[in-house]
Amino acid sequence: MDRRFEGTALRTRVLPCLGWTLAGLPDEPGTDVTTVEIPDIFGEHESLIALEVIGESMVDEHILPGDLVVVQQNRPPRAGDVVVVQTPDGWTLKRWYPGQRVVRLVSGHPDVPDRWYPLDQVEVYGVVVGVLRKYR
Repeated sequence: MDRRFEGTALRTRVLPCLGWTLAGLPDEPGTDVTTVEIPDIFGEHESLIALEVIGESMVDEHILPGDLVVVQQNRPPRAGDVVVVQTPDGWTLKRWYPGQRVVRLVSGHPDVPDRWYPLDQVEVYGVVVGVLRKYR
């Protein structure tokens, strides 16, 4: 048994849980605001929130329905980041690949096609920095 952490307390922090985000076709996010206590492993970022995932379009990225994604707001996304983004079709959770004038939003499910949008018609809400899952 590994005893390196014996007797140490795990620090936690409380994040606002701002409803849900759809990992599927774009839709409006939920509006239920609660809080969730998580391990303090994401650094000292003040702009962290949690969102519950609904939908299965990110399952190949190991993001499942019912998971909580930890999202850092006010962070510019890099190519390949998983983001919560508002499109002309609504809000969604996808992988971000920007070009010069358009962005390709890529799902993590073989049956969900990529979506392309002009960059000036999308707004990134935040970048996913963690996924929390509860078993049962």
